[in-house]
Amino acid sequence: GSRVETFGVVFVEAMACGLPIAMTKTGAWRDLVTIQTGFVTPVDDAHALAGSMVRLARDRADYDSAQIREYCRSRFSEAAVCRRITEVYTSVLEQK
Repeated sequence: GSRVETFGVVFVEAMACGLPIAMTKTGAWRDLVTIQTGFVTPVDDAHALAGSMVRLARDRADYDSAQIREYCRSRFSEAAVCRRITEVYTSVLEQK
C-alpha cells in the first residue's frame, strides 16, 4: 500500500469498471472510499491491507457494480470535474 497518495487514478479506474477498492488511509481515501466502494486500511499495515483484499475477493458479489460506477461517474467524470472547476473559478471571481 501507498504511504502517500494525492488522488489515486488507479482506484477511480477500478471504480469506473464497477470494482470495489482497497486502499491505504492516505489523503485520497476520503474522496474514494465509502461503505459501498470498498475498504480503507492504515498505512504500513500490510496484514490489514491483505485482509481487505481477501474480503473484497470473498464478498465481491455483495458489491453493486452499477452503484460503484455511478459513484465514480458522479464525482470523477469529465462533466463532474469540469463542473467543480467552474464552481471554484466562479467562487474566486465573485470574491472580487
